[in-house]
Amino acid sequence: MNLKDKSRENYNAAKLLRDNTLYRASCSRYYYAMFVKLNDICIRKLNYSHNDGANSHNNVINHYKRFMHAANYHDYGKLAKARAIAHNMITAKDYRKDADYHEEDYINDEICDELERFHQFLLDNWSDVNQIIENNKEVLS
Repeated sequence: MNLKDKSRENYNAAKLLRDNTLYRASCSRYYYAMFVKLNDICIRKLNYSHNDGANSHNNVINHYKRFMHAANYHDYGKLAKARAIAHNMITAKDYRKDADYHEEDYINDEICDELERFHQFLLDNWSDVNQIIENNKEVLS
């Protein structure tokens, strides 16, 4: 299964879990739906070397973030949105870690709604992210 299909599968699972009020598990799947997509673009287009280490998720997010902060683009609004994806990913990762590893019970439908908005924001801006990458290949050198 390719990473695009894995992302879609995680998203569909997140919606099913949320519909069944399994918010912690839904939170985790929303995060992975976004992370898999970000990881894929970092590997395929941003020269990221796959890393399964303890900080692999931070490494992917930070790699994307560093690229976007070094990038230039004629439409600053689109660049700002591409940069905001990194911030959303950090927030989503924190929710996912709490949902998976902590006993706090604040993960609820509102958190899942926020993650749904993050996911939609990523999808809405994905073609601009790709265009920014294409226009900034020199940043990769």
